[in-house]
Amino acid sequence: MEVMTGTIDHLVDKLNADVLLIPHSIVPTEDDRIISRRIHEQVKSKNKVKLISGEYMSDELKGIIGVCDMFIGCRMHSTIASTSMNVPTIAVVYGHKSHGVIGDMMGQGKYIIEIGEYA
Repeated sequence: MEVMTGTIDHLVDKLNADVLLIPHSIVPTEDDRIISRRIHEQVKSKNKVKLISGEYMSDELKGIIGVCDMFIGCRMHSTIASTSMNVPTIAVVYGHKSHGVIGDMMGQGKYIIEIGEYA
């Protein structure tokens, strides 16, 4: 989580970026809203970091992602959504499935970061 909060703080400090935390999975066993809240609590510039906390359908999330200037995502389906909406995307991956889809099928291998390299 320190890598994520540090990255967000860097984007805000150096690029004056507005950051939107978009929880993509909200099932009881994998609720991204929990970690998103924790990240939001720990970033320095809370006024530049917004958190989506409601429940959205996948097409609604894709629409929200589609208006972003860039997207950094950990969930494979969120990075597929951003790439399909022509949003510049960095995929932070933790499994081989994402490499196959994002890297091989979508030809975006140079925009993949292994989470294990920074955790």
